[in-house]
Amino acid sequence: MSFINGAVLWLLVPLIVYVIKGKKQNLSQYLRWLVLLLLIIAMVRPALWESKSSQKVEAESLIFALDLSRSMSAKDIKPSRREASQESIKEFLKQNQTDQIALVGFTINPLLLSPPTTDHKLVSLALENLNSNYILTKGTDLNKLFKKIAKFTDKEKKVVLFSDGGDEPLSDDLVELLENENIKVMVVAMATKEGSAIEKKDGTLVQDRAGNIVVSKLNSSLKKLTQNGGIFLNFSSVDSTVKSINQWLEQEKGGENITKESRSYFELAFVPLLLAILLFFLSATRFSKKLLPLLVLIGIDVQADEIFTKQTWGGHVDRLRIERSFRWLLSLTSL
Repeated sequence: MSFINGAVLWLLVPLIVYVIKGKKQNLSQYLRWLVLLLLIIAMVRPALWESKSSQKVEAESLIFALDLSRSMSAKDIKPSRREASQESIKEFLKQNQTDQIALVGFTINPLLLSPPTTDHKLVSLALENLNSNYILTKGTDLNKLFKKIAKFTDKEKKVVLFSDGGDEPLSDDLVELLENENIKVMVVAMATKEGSAIEKKDGTLVQDRAGNIVVSKLNSSLKKLTQNGGIFLNFSSVDSTVKSINQWLEQEKGGENITKESRSYFELAFVPLLLAILLFFLSATRFSKKLLPLLVLIGIDVQADEIFTKQTWGGHVDRLRIERSFRWLLSLTSL
């Protein structure tokens, strides 16, 4: 047995601690805590793995590298350099359903946003959850990016780079790294030669230390990255960019045999869910009283005067019912 959402098990920790260290409670309350426990187990989605299969499909293995530096918020490309890059990747995913895609975001440090997968919904979700407001680092470091990409297991690594290139000229060592690691790069230049000012969150423009407005332009040394069989493309539109990516992939290899693995499983979440519904029904009705003799026999200490529901017949009858209940319990425990 395994758990599909194993991380949800952490919710059991505060629940168990609270129940153990909490005050003594009546039977109905204990049943409701047990209901919550079962609901958490259902959320974990226990499952029995049944079979594993694999098949080879003709597809490309491709890495998208997305520049997330502050300069990518410039609007010389509409609606912005970053948004146009994201829309291009999304459109490619729609048109190429079988390709294996990895997504890497980078500034001065690279971050794997989505591992290589044919599940394009996962890649799209990673793109949609990108929020530039949470990116605190500044600058662009392509050396660290390609050192991370070099660790991918593909013999030939195809990379589509969406970037303005940053401010620093690219070194010959980086070109050598691409050649040694068999990394082929298609550069999609996400900036114009004229450049653009960079707008801050408050609407003001980024300035240098001397108080001059910073203008971010295309780093022309990006063309160096294409020396190992790549191509250089100035962004013009989403459709033309996607078309160029497809043409480049066809020229390079026209399709690789990628092994796609899948596993079937039988989910058991319905078992704790049904038990939770049953116990909740018992805890909310008078049927919970039927469980009391059993719990006493197995040694569970509960408060009988809180379990029996008072009737509206008058205080004397209620007291009589409770006293009789206590005598009945005492007679059981004395056996």
